[in-house]
Amino acid sequence: MPSVALGYAQKAIRSGSRVRRVIMRFPLEQEAIRLRGEAMRRGTGMIPMTKETCYTAFDANKLAASPGTISELCKLGEAWKHLDERAKADDKFPINLLLAKDIFEHRAFIDIAMHDEILAAVASYMGQLPRLYNLTLWWSPPNETVQRSQLYHYDDRDSRQAKVFINLNTITSESGPLHFIPADECLKLDAKVGYSAGRYTDEQVYSAVSKDKVIATTGGPGAGFIVDTARCLHYGSRGNKYDRFMIMASYARVNGVNPGQGCRVLDPIRGRLAAEYFGNDPVKSFVLNAPI
Repeated sequence: MPSVALGYAQKAIRSGSRVRRVIMRFPLEQEAIRLRGEAMRRGTGMIPMTKETCYTAFDANKLAASPGTISELCKLGEAWKHLDERAKADDKFPINLLLAKDIFEHRAFIDIAMHDEILAAVASYMGQLPRLYNLTLWWSPPNETVQRSQLYHYDDRDSRQAKVFINLNTITSESGPLHFIPADECLKLDAKVGYSAGRYTDEQVYSAVSKDKVIATTGGPGAGFIVDTARCLHYGSRGNKYDRFMIMASYARVNGVNPGQGCRVLDPIRGRLAAEYFGNDPVKSFVLNAPI
């Protein structure tokens, strides 16, 4: 079981790592803060995200280039799940079906992830323009396992980050939706059980937080959520009876605690994407190419 004292120590260490990186790369931090204002001016405020609960919901259909965009992306997922080069089944859930080449053949993926409204919402929440670290098309096939990301956990890229989740098909309670707990409720868990970078059992979580506080990302195609998964305890892809298809885009500050292992979809093409799709746009070039 996590220790409360150890949990506070781990949080302090992570905060110290963040401060150290900011000091060492202060010009980059300044640029991220400067560009935040430009990103926010491009948004209309249609996706507000509070720093108390650390999540918000929105309708991605309103952001798509055409009314059929979300359904077309879902059809791609349905087709790609049958291809071995994409759906290399293992014991990890969910499975990423997206490849780098798809971004140029199906621009909607990157256009949604780089949409002005999403960047404005995330920049406002983080206090600076973020970097887009990952972009995926998740497929969660039917399963009966409860392991790894199917258990409650916090993400550890930084002490503040934002993941965008967009349902591509209709997600019900039987489709293994993402479940998360608002950040203000998670503070109760941290105080009683302790913060941990590992996994929590349901029993540990519900000893401190009522089950009725848990939010499930159910909804039709286009139902979207932005969740700070570093502050909101969460799990997903558990006990699916039906397929779940979902776009996930992950954003974090440039001087975060843990840069991670890279993104197989974006990393090979970041420069080309910025040049071909976004020209001399300083905001979107930064989101794609800011150093880690």
